[in-house]
Amino acid sequence: MAKLSHLEKEYIKANHKNKTVDELSKKLEKDKELIEEYINNLQNKNNKKNSEDDKKTNAIKNLLKRIFFEDKEKSEPIYKKYSIKPYRLSKIDFIFASVSFLFAFFLYLFTLTPSLSAGDNGELTTAAYFLGVGHAPGYPFYTLMSKLFTYIPFGNIAWRTNLFSGTCAAISTIFFYLIMAKVLGQNRIERGFSPIVQIPALLSSVAFAISDNMWAQATMAEVYSLNILQIASMLLILVYWFEANKIYIL
Repeated sequence: MAKLSHLEKEYIKANHKNKTVDELSKKLEKDKELIEEYINNLQNKNNKKNSEDDKKTNAIKNLLKRIFFEDKEKSEPIYKKYSIKPYRLSKIDFIFASVSFLFAFFLYLFTLTPSLSAGDNGELTTAAYFLGVGHAPGYPFYTLMSKLFTYIPFGNIAWRTNLFSGTCAAISTIFFYLIMAKVLGQNRIERGFSPIVQIPALLSSVAFAISDNMWAQATMAEVYSLNILQIASMLLILVYWFEANKIYIL
């Protein structure tokens, strides 16, 4: 019995639903039994493929039901399944945080820009001294806080406002250290000195202080040091919030 060629098989595959076996046999000049056998094989393959697809679809449906539609009373909240043992800050942590602050503060103090520099430095210094308004959005909080440093009885006005940026950046290293200590100490120790907590936290805060962008913004009157201080304090609050196991799905 002659076999079907590749082109004949493709033709049958494309037309077997629209044409009868007699029409296909007449068109291809092939035996009816041969064409019927190939059509049956095609249908068996399609049925097998459909059954596999149905199994996959049902498996996905069952998985989604278990995730989203299971009994909420029986399911345990995620914060109970994955509870954490928070690390409690101790005196040793505040000592290390103070070391981080002093290192950063004196680093920025000895490398502080002695007067005005390029960029927005002159504008922000003038706004702070005269309680004016800088470029949009104006930076009112920065202006008011920087104004306090203009009352320092030594150094020129530009140096004083530059010192404000350095002070904010140095204080942010305290928060950065405390964040690292809280995160590294979770589920490890409750409190006290540990080389796997305090040492990496101190080194990371020092690395943060001497990073290129951080060091550059901390030595001149710019708003970014104050922004970093605010962000660091909010991140520490978020760590405490997370440890309190108050997880909300918004």
